[in-house]
Amino acid sequence: MTLIKQLTLKDTINVLATYDFKHCYGLEFETVINSDAKIYPCFMLWNKPEFLIGDLTKQSFDEIWRSDRRREVLNRIYYDYDIRKCGMNSCRQGHISEALSLIKHPPMHRNFL
Repeated sequence: MTLIKQLTLKDTINVLATYDFKHCYGLEFETVINSDAKIYPCFMLWNKPEFLIGDLTKQSFDEIWRSDRRREVLNRIYYDYDIRKCGMNSCRQGHISEALSLIKHPPMHRNFL
């Protein structure tokens, strides 16, 4: 008897779609480094020049991660970008957002039987 059900992508999208995320909390934990050494906040915004955070051929990762440019891009995503349109339901950062959102806003009686 199988006790653990493997979720399909459709199952994952349906589960995550029930959460009303206002921010992608995953942006603080992961990033995308392109093959040309350019860094973007996430895979869903990869290769979009307006979301380019930095270039490893010009700066170190630490400099980019702590840069004003990264903070500007993240603030634009947090305050001006509708993350429900970004495809977050199917990305790794969506799972981070789900977990952190549940910690930040726990449902009532989550462990009540």
